[in-house]
Amino acid sequence: MIIAHETIKRCWTGILACLLLTGLAWGQVISGYEMTLSPDQEPDPLIKVGDGFGDAANGDFAWPLNPGGFPTGPAGLDGGIGHFLDTDEASATDPDHASAGFYKSGLGSIFTIDMRVKANWSVNGVAGRRRSMGIHNGMTTAGQGAAIRLSADPATPGSGFIRFFGTTSGNEVNLGQFNVALTDFHSVRIALNGTQVTVYDLDTACGPPWNVIGVVD
Repeated sequence: MIIAHETIKRCWTGILACLLLTGLAWGQVISGYEMTLSPDQEPDPLIKVGDGFGDAANGDFAWPLNPGGFPTGPAGLDGGIGHFLDTDEASATDPDHASAGFYKSGLGSIFTIDMRVKANWSVNGVAGRRRSMGIHNGMTTAGQGAAIRLSADPATPGSGFIRFFGTTSGNEVNLGQFNVALTDFHSVRIALNGTQVTVYDLDTACGPPWNVIGVVD
């Protein structure tokens, strides 16, 4: 299952699996997305942005033809796993800021996302745009959303982090960065309650309660 919102920017391959959206009470399932179908083809479809899993014009779906020389790919579905790859460096569609991914709107300001994720590489590119996904509480007021970056070093097993950040005048503003092992699949929960985000580790305890990785205000 999976979700991404204007997803990966340049030089990063990501594999995300097992997304679950829940409502006001944990366990109240709104939608689940198994990566056997593209999320925009599910009964409760996500909205597709660009080419979804990557940038076709830049060869992200035609690995190993992709010009970036990255270690994993191609973008798309494979055995129930969604592979996201957006090199974007020489994109014919939008060389500055290509958008690719899937998103869901109308969740309000209180919702939970459960997902099983793995980061195969870091996220590079223009500062303020190097994100794997994003969340927003539906308000138009500045500061009510955050970009999220998932990164890991494939040469260092157990490495990785989840970083939340905003952008001011084109500069990244770090809102919180938490170490999470992402060189293999890891189950995490991102719970938004108004303007506060809590990140839980679903793999290290038989919760509830689940271990808290970090809190972002």
